[in-house]
Amino acid sequence: MAGSRQGPSRRTVAGSIGRGIAWAGASPFVAFPASQIMANARFIRDLARLLQAQCDPHPALQIGADWQIDLEATAAAMGISVEELEALLRAGQKRSARIAYAAFALGWMTFSLWVWRLLTIPHRASFLLPVLEFLPFCALFFIVAFSGALKNYQLRTRRLARAAEYLATETGFWPR
Repeated sequence: MAGSRQGPSRRTVAGSIGRGIAWAGASPFVAFPASQIMANARFIRDLARLLQAQCDPHPALQIGADWQIDLEATAAAMGISVEELEALLRAGQKRSARIAYAAFALGWMTFSLWVWRLLTIPHRASFLLPVLEFLPFCALFFIVAFSGALKNYQLRTRRLARAAEYLATETGFWPR
């Protein structure tokens, strides 16, 4: 019965590559399923629409020719007093400042972790992919921080300012 025992199967690198090529070449729809590609495309389209909708100001917000927020007209359109509108704007200003500072701190934290990972990861052929995959998270937090700071500036000045105006301001860059 000793002859019926088989040793461990031996797989070669060339055989593994050949099987991988055969699997991927068997059908492009197996390697790249059209249903998943379409689902991801719809998801990206929905995200783009959501971002576009968030860029539009509130329908009750009344803006003057100089991009200044008309507090009286806005309060009347919302059915509240000017004092209540001022309280809402102050609360939004505080909330946007907290968001900006939290995202800024998270951005620096993820950037620090990225640098640490960059310094400690073994430098092999696969070194670059994990480093590049982590970088968008750093950028995302800094973008959210800038967006929160811009919104805070707009609420503070009661004016729909553009990003370039915010960056060029001399009245105080940091959110309050």
